[in-house]
Amino acid sequence: GSDTARVGEISTALDSGKHTTTHAQLYDLNEQTKLIDSPGLQEFGLHHLDAAQLLHYFLDLRHLAGKCRFHNCTHRAEPGCAVKNAAEAGEIREARLAFLQRITDELLR
Repeated sequence: GSDTARVGEISTALDSGKHTTTHAQLYDLNEQTKLIDSPGLQEFGLHHLDAAQLLHYFLDLRHLAGKCRFHNCTHRAEPGCAVKNAAEAGEIREARLAFLQRITDELLR
């Protein structure tokens, strides 16, 4: 759209932006992408999630939950991975598998 977020200067002491957000604002970047500008929020984490349960949070991949050969499948090289098989068969987008793998990596650190 035509929304413009207010921006401020970069703090030389912290090497990060100075707070300018005074209220939560949702921006529509395009038809599939939205951005939330929220005051005081510097980091968004998913570390409270269990990597083995991630598929339940992906609406488009949820139907594959529990179908992998191994319950702790990382959807990379394990034999019998339902998610990798679905991506290879064109049933799900490769980009979604890659996104799932990135989040899994983050949770397993």
